[in-house]
Amino acid sequence: MSSWDTAQVAVSSSAAVLLHAGIPGGANIALTNTGSIAIFVSNSPNVTTATGALLPGGVGAYKVIPTNQPVYGIAQSGTPTIGVEAFY
Repeated sequence: MSSWDTAQVAVSSSAAVLLHAGIPGGANIALTNTGSIAIFVSNSPNVTTATGALLPGGVGAYKVIPTNQPVYGIAQSGTPTIGVEAFY
């Protein structure tokens, strides 16, 4: 049986966790930008705008990450909100 969890998460210009714990067995994490500011993501708590994978600015921009680790993010500027969905 599979599950699906959703949340809206504010991302700041300081690195922070977007999804706290890894999901045993892994999951697909879908990140959806709800605004115009780029966000950078990684499995490292030290993610920066130079080292993270780009989630482009623009409503509806998305990235799917298959992982069993926490996901961290940092905004290019400001405090944008993203949608976080976990499918496991």
